[in-house]
Amino acid sequence: MTFSLYCLILDEESIPDIHVFESQLREHFSKTNWLHYECAFEEEPFEPLKLTLRLSWGPWWVLVFYDAGESVKSDSEFISKFAPSNSRKMIASIDRRITVLFASDESLEYTNHIIAISDYLESRRDLIVFNPGNNKFTSQIN
Repeated sequence: MTFSLYCLILDEESIPDIHVFESQLREHFSKTNWLHYECAFEEEPFEPLKLTLRLSWGPWWVLVFYDAGESVKSDSEFISKFAPSNSRKMIASIDRRITVLFASDESLEYTNHIIAISDYLESRRDLIVFNPGNNKFTSQIN
């Protein structure tokens, strides 16, 4: 089964677009000896000017989307309901996010990849990571 993580962007200057995020990923994972991936940008079918980032390890993949605007803000308002009360207003105002969609890994062959990517996202102070599958935050809320 696939699953997603929503990474709410706290500082839009730190990740202004998907190209910057891709270079940040590449830089971070270039330090590992085992997490080498193929990377390609793909046009979204209904929005040809919008790009999706595909990371591939053979047949297994991760898709990365960069979204901004009112639909993200609306989702952030919903997500804020699951946050501690002192963080709700801040989270509800966020209008930019990275969505990471992990392909199914029934064979558990790519579990370490999922963990490494999730750990990287959760370690970033400029992101709040939320799992919409269980409505839980997986990163610290500052």
